[in-house]
Amino acid sequence: MVVSSRTSNEIVDGARLGATAAAGLAAVGLVVAAVMVAGCGVGSGEGASAGDTASDTESETSGPEICTQEIREDVEDTVRGQTQAISARDYERALEFSSNRYRSGTNPEQFGALIEDSYDYLLTTSDYDFADCYVYDDPELEVVTITAQYGDVALAYYLIEEDGAWRIELAGAPTVASQPEPAV
Repeated sequence: MVVSSRTSNEIVDGARLGATAAAGLAAVGLVVAAVMVAGCGVGSGEGASAGDTASDTESETSGPEICTQEIREDVEDTVRGQTQAISARDYERALEFSSNRYRSGTNPEQFGALIEDSYDYLLTTSDYDFADCYVYDDPELEVVTITAQYGDVALAYYLIEEDGAWRIELAGAPTVASQPEPAV
């Protein structure tokens, strides 16, 4: 179990900033975006006093929670669908599982080049398992993270809900932010 010193607000802020950055960096790749998500947390609250009222909405945000069975199944279906499309080298279909924001910054050829250059294990894998699934519920954004294990390689997916379906916003190496201490 990894214990994170980051708050859920920092993780959601990081995911939000990373998602914005991912749109601009889509052609560069998911690896860069994932690194940005890992580093986008804004401080750990050090120096903040109990009387600070600058972020009243932060107090309304709960910590990450383990996904419900329904969310987990939906998220797994999304990741599984994209993985199967990638294995078939159907990059147009694979992008259908990505968020609108991500798709607006890339095309199937660029996405395919990214996969073949940096995520080639997705081209040959048919065996993978899902690990932890967490929901970060924020008044402005709901983010779900799930980690998929492809043999010796783990990949953390950050998903958002769009038009009633879970869509992949970005993916990359698991970080402390993608493996938080669940709320009790």
